[in-house]
Amino acid sequence: FPGLGEAIMTTTQEEMAEVYARPSNSKLRIGTLYQNENIPAYIMTDDLLGEHFAVLGTTGAGKSCSVVLLLRTILPERPNGHIVLLDPHNEYSHAFGDTAEILNTENLQLP
Repeated sequence: FPGLGEAIMTTTQEEMAEVYARPSNSKLRIGTLYQNENIPAYIMTDDLLGEHFAVLGTTGAGKSCSVVLLLRTILPERPNGHIVLLDPHNEYSHAFGDTAEILNTENLQLP
């Protein structure tokens, strides 16, 4: 890492393409890089879904849109996957249509 006061350089197109090259175990393209729309962005679904994860950010940062984009990309490729999305503000109830089972205080049944 550069120290304080040291010169820095921007990355070249070739360096960006190398850093963000498609991983061998990724099958899902979710868009392009914000910094360069010519470089595709991929997710490693097994790594992402194999653990718990959270999408965090300030108000207006695009958290809800990002979650919908991720899940709408993943669900067709993993139709038997089980994803639990906690939605205390009811932001996602209409985003997934028939692919989601919405549980709330009126229809949740516990033993």
